[in-house]
Amino acid sequence: GSPFAQWRKGVSLAQGEWVWIAESDDVADERFLDKLITAIGERSNIGVAYSHLRWVDSSGNLMYSQDDIDKVNYFSGEEFARIKLLFTTTIFNVSSAIFRKSVLESVDWSKIDNMKLCGDYGLYVQLAKTCDVCECELVLDNYRVHKSNTSSELTKSGWNFIEGMSILNDIVNE
Repeated sequence: GSPFAQWRKGVSLAQGEWVWIAESDDVADERFLDKLITAIGERSNIGVAYSHLRWVDSSGNLMYSQDDIDKVNYFSGEEFARIKLLFTTTIFNVSSAIFRKSVLESVDWSKIDNMKLCGDYGLYVQLAKTCDVCECELVLDNYRVHKSNTSSELTKSGWNFIEGMSILNDIVNE
């Protein structure tokens, strides 16, 4: 089924303050959770925190990496939507983010449950309406690219453009 429907199910079962949607084919740095929780600190307005990542092939070889600097940026939700979500998402992989469970409970999952590719982008847009965002510019997550990635085939078909346009329309209208 939809990975996004599975995320919703996982969120409903989660019992902690923070939720990490860790995809099975990705690998996080051992410092991932500590660094993000430390970056959030006492800021109760932060609902999403994410790190930079590197793309690796099926054998673990580096394909591309974002900047890896020890810098933390804080954005209001509106600022994050305007700067980081207007044309695409800068949270390139859900495994590179953690979410405050209380903000995930406010999501209208019906808007993303049936999406095939851009549900993460739709999720981030909804969350930017309700909370602030923390970006940690350390590379703390590895996104594995391989032939059986769901996104690989759907991107070739143009599905990301179709779904992405409806999300962009939401950003512009709100």
